[in-house]
Amino acid sequence: MKVFQKASSRFYSTISVGLKENYGRIAFNRPEKYNCINIDTFQEIPLALRKLDEDESVKFVALTGEGKFYSAGNDINNFSYIYGSEDGTELSRQVIDNFVKAFIEFKKPLIAICNGPAIGISATTLTLCDAVWASEDAYFLTPFTKLAQGPEGCSSSTFPKIMGSSLASEMLLFNKQMSAQEAKDCGLVSRLISSENFEEQVNAMLEEIAELPPQAMVLGKSLVKNQAKVEHLLKTATAENYGLKERWESPECKDAVQAFFNRK
Repeated sequence: MKVFQKASSRFYSTISVGLKENYGRIAFNRPEKYNCINIDTFQEIPLALRKLDEDESVKFVALTGEGKFYSAGNDINNFSYIYGSEDGTELSRQVIDNFVKAFIEFKKPLIAICNGPAIGISATTLTLCDAVWASEDAYFLTPFTKLAQGPEGCSSSTFPKIMGSSLASEMLLFNKQMSAQEAKDCGLVSRLISSENFEEQVNAMLEEIAELPPQAMVLGKSLVKNQAKVEHLLKTATAENYGLKERWESPECKDAVQAFFNRK
């Protein structure tokens, strides 16, 4: 079995990127921080996706996390960037906008492999992937309201379509934690994988997909996610991210963030 050939580390400090068996692999790579997404990660993921989309040798991409977490979502220390300058909220909006839209615009199949919990924006962007495989030990949580924020990653549109409006509201408004089995039952997860020999099972399935004709997969994806759906997602992302900017600038959000730091 071939090993992954890693991309140059000069491009990436918070993710790992490699190639194997004609497919790409991107992994959140801050395991000591539960793969929290800091400002660097928000910029490195789009860069990696676009480079792999342009690489003709890459048939599809698997997105996962190093260690025990897929990703714990937005690094709380990003608020020092958001509030660190006069235009910090607008610059942060642009960074997240670029991050989400990189998922929407990716032309090749994108498989999310949740080796562990997915929280916040790492959970919402799962809905922009073409398949989501999860360990039985994974769980999913979108605790936006705890910090007086709103939905992102297109979840205001995709969550209700996937799981229905009531369950989507439980997730997006009331901080419901969803188990891997619940996520499979409602359609957020396409495959549940036993935590025993998880990596071996995933690699075997990826190698099977790597044998499929690449252009046929790209065509299939373009038809499943037609241009009208893509345009709708892009508009949704823009609206959500402007909503986040308004939230960050609100006294309610600033008070919630300060209260969180005071508890630490």
